[in-house]
Amino acid sequence: MGPLAEWKANEIMSDLDSYVQALYRWEGRITWMYLDTRGLVTTGIGNLLKTSADALKLPWMKVDGSSALTEQVNLTYVTVSNMKPGMPARNYKLDLTLSDQTVGLLASTRLGTEFLPGLHRLFPGFDTYPLLARTVLVDMAYNLGISGIGRFSHLIAACTSRDWLAASNACSVKTSRPERNDWRKAQFQAAAQGTAAGT
Repeated sequence: MGPLAEWKANEIMSDLDSYVQALYRWEGRITWMYLDTRGLVTTGIGNLLKTSADALKLPWMKVDGSSALTEQVNLTYVTVSNMKPGMPARNYKLDLTLSDQTVGLLASTRLGTEFLPGLHRLFPGFDTYPLLARTVLVDMAYNLGISGIGRFSHLIAACTSRDWLAASNACSVKTSRPERNDWRKAQFQAAAQGTAAGT
């Protein structure tokens, strides 16, 4: 790998880390199996585990830090899947957990294979946007899905025109907490200020 390619690779990893850190802030970092709002077994930042076979692909650990056995993973999966849905995530915590590093890797992988390709389709100039603007778009895509953010026509138009102030007025999500919407708006406003200042 030449110097330019190496620099680009490091830049991409740095951007991914920024995206993941923002997701941690709003989505949480859950290292155990839990039921999402639909009653489906999930882990990390919304990583669906459709079957126990999906759960077995991950490096689960016991409380003492040793690797979990297959039967322990299967038992935990079945136990969680039969629990009452709609409870806080902490109520599903049993004996098995993932490392923070694994949770971060799951999020980065999902971003790279699902969300970033979708954002590139919706926003052809995505890679040239300020990092603050890109981070908001990633957050919205993760929260709403690509099809969900695709319905924000005014936001897409504003970003296409690189009008970050207009984008700040078009990024509110009805189902999000007010403080999350305020954060999104503030990031776009800061992107506008940075662009005006030539940064």
